Amino acid sequence: MKKQVTLILLITFCITGCGTNLFDSFIDDPEESITEQIENASTPAEYALLIEETQKIIDSDASDEEKGNAYLIQAEAILGKSEITPLDIIGKIATSIDTNDNPLNLLNTLASKEDLLDASNALYQANELGIPGDEDQQLMKGIVNTLVVVTTITNTFEINSDGSIKNEDSINYRESLETIMHPNSDDPNKDIFHYSEEAYKGFSESNSLTKEQEEKSNKIKSEAEKIEETYNDRNNLSDQEIEEKLTDIFKTFGN
Repeated sequence: MKKQVTLILLITFCITGCGTNLFDSFIDDPEESITEQIENASTPAEYALLIEETQKIIDSDASDEEKGNAYLIQAEAILGKSEITPLDIIGKIATSIDTNDNPLNLLNTLASKEDLLDASNALYQANELGIPGDEDQQLMKGIVNTLVVVTTITNTFEINSDGSIKNEDSINYRESLETIMHPNSDDPNKDIFHYSEEAYKGFSESNSLTKEQEEKSNKIKSEAEKIEETYNDRNNLSDQEIEEKLTDIFKTFGN
């Protein structure tokens, strides 16, 4: 049971340890109407409209602060459009415990990888503009980037509870390694380690983690490093050796 739920327990502790609603907005945005809209939005259509409105600010000659705040709201709206809420995540965790399901596959059902990548990029761009967000938004960053890693892996592999893996598209493991190494094919400079590192930074800067929880977050980052090491050594490995290395990684992923 432990090896099946350790990864998502980290997310559970972060959410339940946070005293506010993860998706409440506390942004000092000059565009007050946009801030009010994100606080009041409740349907995918309303969130989709907010994504369009924030993009107008981002594409305008607004200040870096205004654009940074728009990126933060946009990330929140992307998650809202995908109907991701803390209750969803907690419910998935409870289900995994009750059904003894694999947490990697279970968390993959929360949102499309494309939406998660867009949200991750919005949070990254806000930080690049000097607007890292408050602790709740750092926690959102931790969850979003963790889900990017998980979804990338589970879109490529079927992972059983014992850590054994099977290619979802019946391609060879060398090609699968390439796929999981670069979650966003349009931005190859951001590999899986980038997203795991962003997740760790988000969790750490949210100040929501105990020492033990921070160690678990760092373990996920370490597992992503092992994927990167396998990728860098891929030309010296057979397809079978790559499969064995990936299986060993997924057996202990997040534990």
